Amino acid sequence: MTDTIIMRGAYAITDPRLGRSGVIPSGAVVIMDGTVKETDPFATIAPKYPGARIIGDGTQLLMPGLVDAHSHGRGLSPIQKGVRNDFLENALFDWAYMPILPPELTAAMCALRHLRSGCTLLHHNGFDDDGVEGARRAHSAIKTYLSTGIRLAFSPGVRDESKLAMGGEEFIETLPPDLRIKARPFVFFDKEALADAYFSLFDELYDTYNNNDTRIFLAPCAGQSRRARRRDDPYAPAAVAGAEGLRLPPARKADGVLAR
Repeated sequence: MTDTIIMRGAYAITDPRLGRSGVIPSGAVVIMDGTVKETDPFATIAPKYPGARIIGDGTQLLMPGLVDAHSHGRGLSPIQKGVRNDFLENALFDWAYMPILPPELTAAMCALRHLRSGCTLLHHNGFDDDGVEGARRAHSAIKTYLSTGIRLAFSPGVRDESKLAMGGEEFIETLPPDLRIKARPFVFFDKEALADAYFSLFDELYDTYNNNDTRIFLAPCAGQSRRARRRDDPYAPAAVAGAEGLRLPPARKADGVLAR
């Protein structure tokens, strides 16, 4: 059974790059089985699809979905969770006491807020997706995003530098002996093993989820840039591609927004 929807508005923006010629007054978009079929004035389109479901009453602005190219998928901001903005070193301590919400909740809230605001594609940049729990959270977040219908680019994140302070090796020497012992694991750890685990997770996520509508990207993190400098590193081409790779193909599915 074919599902046909007509979205109409006072103006339909089909291609903002074209200026006035990319705007259809009293325009409409036909969506069949989730794919854009045609655009034209509503008066021209409506008679062709007598049984179609109509969204909008002709007073709204109809436009392509917006893109959030940098999100962290928290659902709630640190301020909403009681942590104020501060210098990085102070913020790292505050974040340690910030409530950690389940990814099923944060990804769902993030997707809802984006869709409600007219954003139909987001790029999630992860934080510390290392270890078994980090990998589980990455999988759960992706599955939750996809269940909402939002288009997704996802980058697992990792920090292979000091997790205590910038210049951690020097900073730790300024601490009292008892604090120095407790702080060492946050500064001195096997960075090569951490980077290897990151790329293993990337492979796993890429093989599982990457397709024309969902993209798994390397994150802009120290682990990536450090490893990519090796001439024989298989991930070097992906890193060198850089921004060119951070582009999803043109939407095959209907991504649109009605705004009053």
